[in-house]
Amino acid sequence: RPELLTRRLLHVGMAVLALLLLLGAGMVVYQLSSGFRLFALQKIDVRGVQLLTQEEIEATVRELLQEGVLRADLDQIRQRLRRQELIEDVEVTRLLPDTIRLVVRERVPVALVRRTDGSIVCVARNGVLFGRASLYTQRPLPPLITGLREPEAPEPAVANPPLATVNAEPLGADAPRTPLTEGALASTEASSQDPSGFNRRCVETYLRLLAELDQGFPALSTRLDEVQFDEFDEVRVILSESRTIVYLGREDYRQRLNAALDVLDAVARRDLETLQLLRLDDAQRLLGGDRIAYLNTKVPRRIVVGLSN
Repeated sequence: RPELLTRRLLHVGMAVLALLLLLGAGMVVYQLSSGFRLFALQKIDVRGVQLLTQEEIEATVRELLQEGVLRADLDQIRQRLRRQELIEDVEVTRLLPDTIRLVVRERVPVALVRRTDGSIVCVARNGVLFGRASLYTQRPLPPLITGLREPEAPEPAVANPPLATVNAEPLGADAPRTPLTEGALASTEASSQDPSGFNRRCVETYLRLLAELDQGFPALSTRLDEVQFDEFDEVRVILSESRTIVYLGREDYRQRLNAALDVLDAVARRDLETLQLLRLDDAQRLLGGDRIAYLNTKVPRRIVVGLSN
């Protein structure tokens, strides 16, 4: 019968269609599984690493590559790696089918900084504090920097806590007073809001200071134990041997430090004539035995000397 034949053909057609659909689905699943295997991560090529280990970086990257190299979010990998304090930046490249290349630019320590908690860390040229003191391998060690801003701390850095307890008196009735804690406990709104900008300026000044102090003979940077900064970006240093503070201001660092060293040398030799030639007020009193707490040389021809009471 025609109706029976038509019904059979319809059943056959539906069966063939179902078989084709199953075959198609199977091919899709096969292609997807083959694709996942093809683009599965096989290698992470890490370049430019010295402070970090390749294993540390690979562990971070593999967490973000569960779906293979093809679907990797390169910007997410870059941002995650940049959270590592030793990494300044990183270039992430996809090399199909199975490799990720990382070109890392690590932070380079240019000096050591004492934080408010007393710990010593490195600082990069852009003013970022990072790492441990052991990462700084240059010898001899340069003078410590104090007074930089710490982004995680709401208050500005105290340049050198013991100085807050020093009581010094400037010689001469009309001598300008220079409180030892001036600037160390203060903070301007701009520097608090932009600590990295403040720190960057201080690091630039620090490097310029050392270069200027060592431009002649003898080199003078080795005479320093610390370099302190206040909110005005002015420089004061602590001498290694005497722990005397010398206010240098913003320029003519070598000339001003030499002037301070001349005063200290004359006092050590008890040379009253030289002290008088240096136009110091109450030069005779400098030989009385009181310790010199600070010298303000921002006006080289009128050095202010503060004695500890």
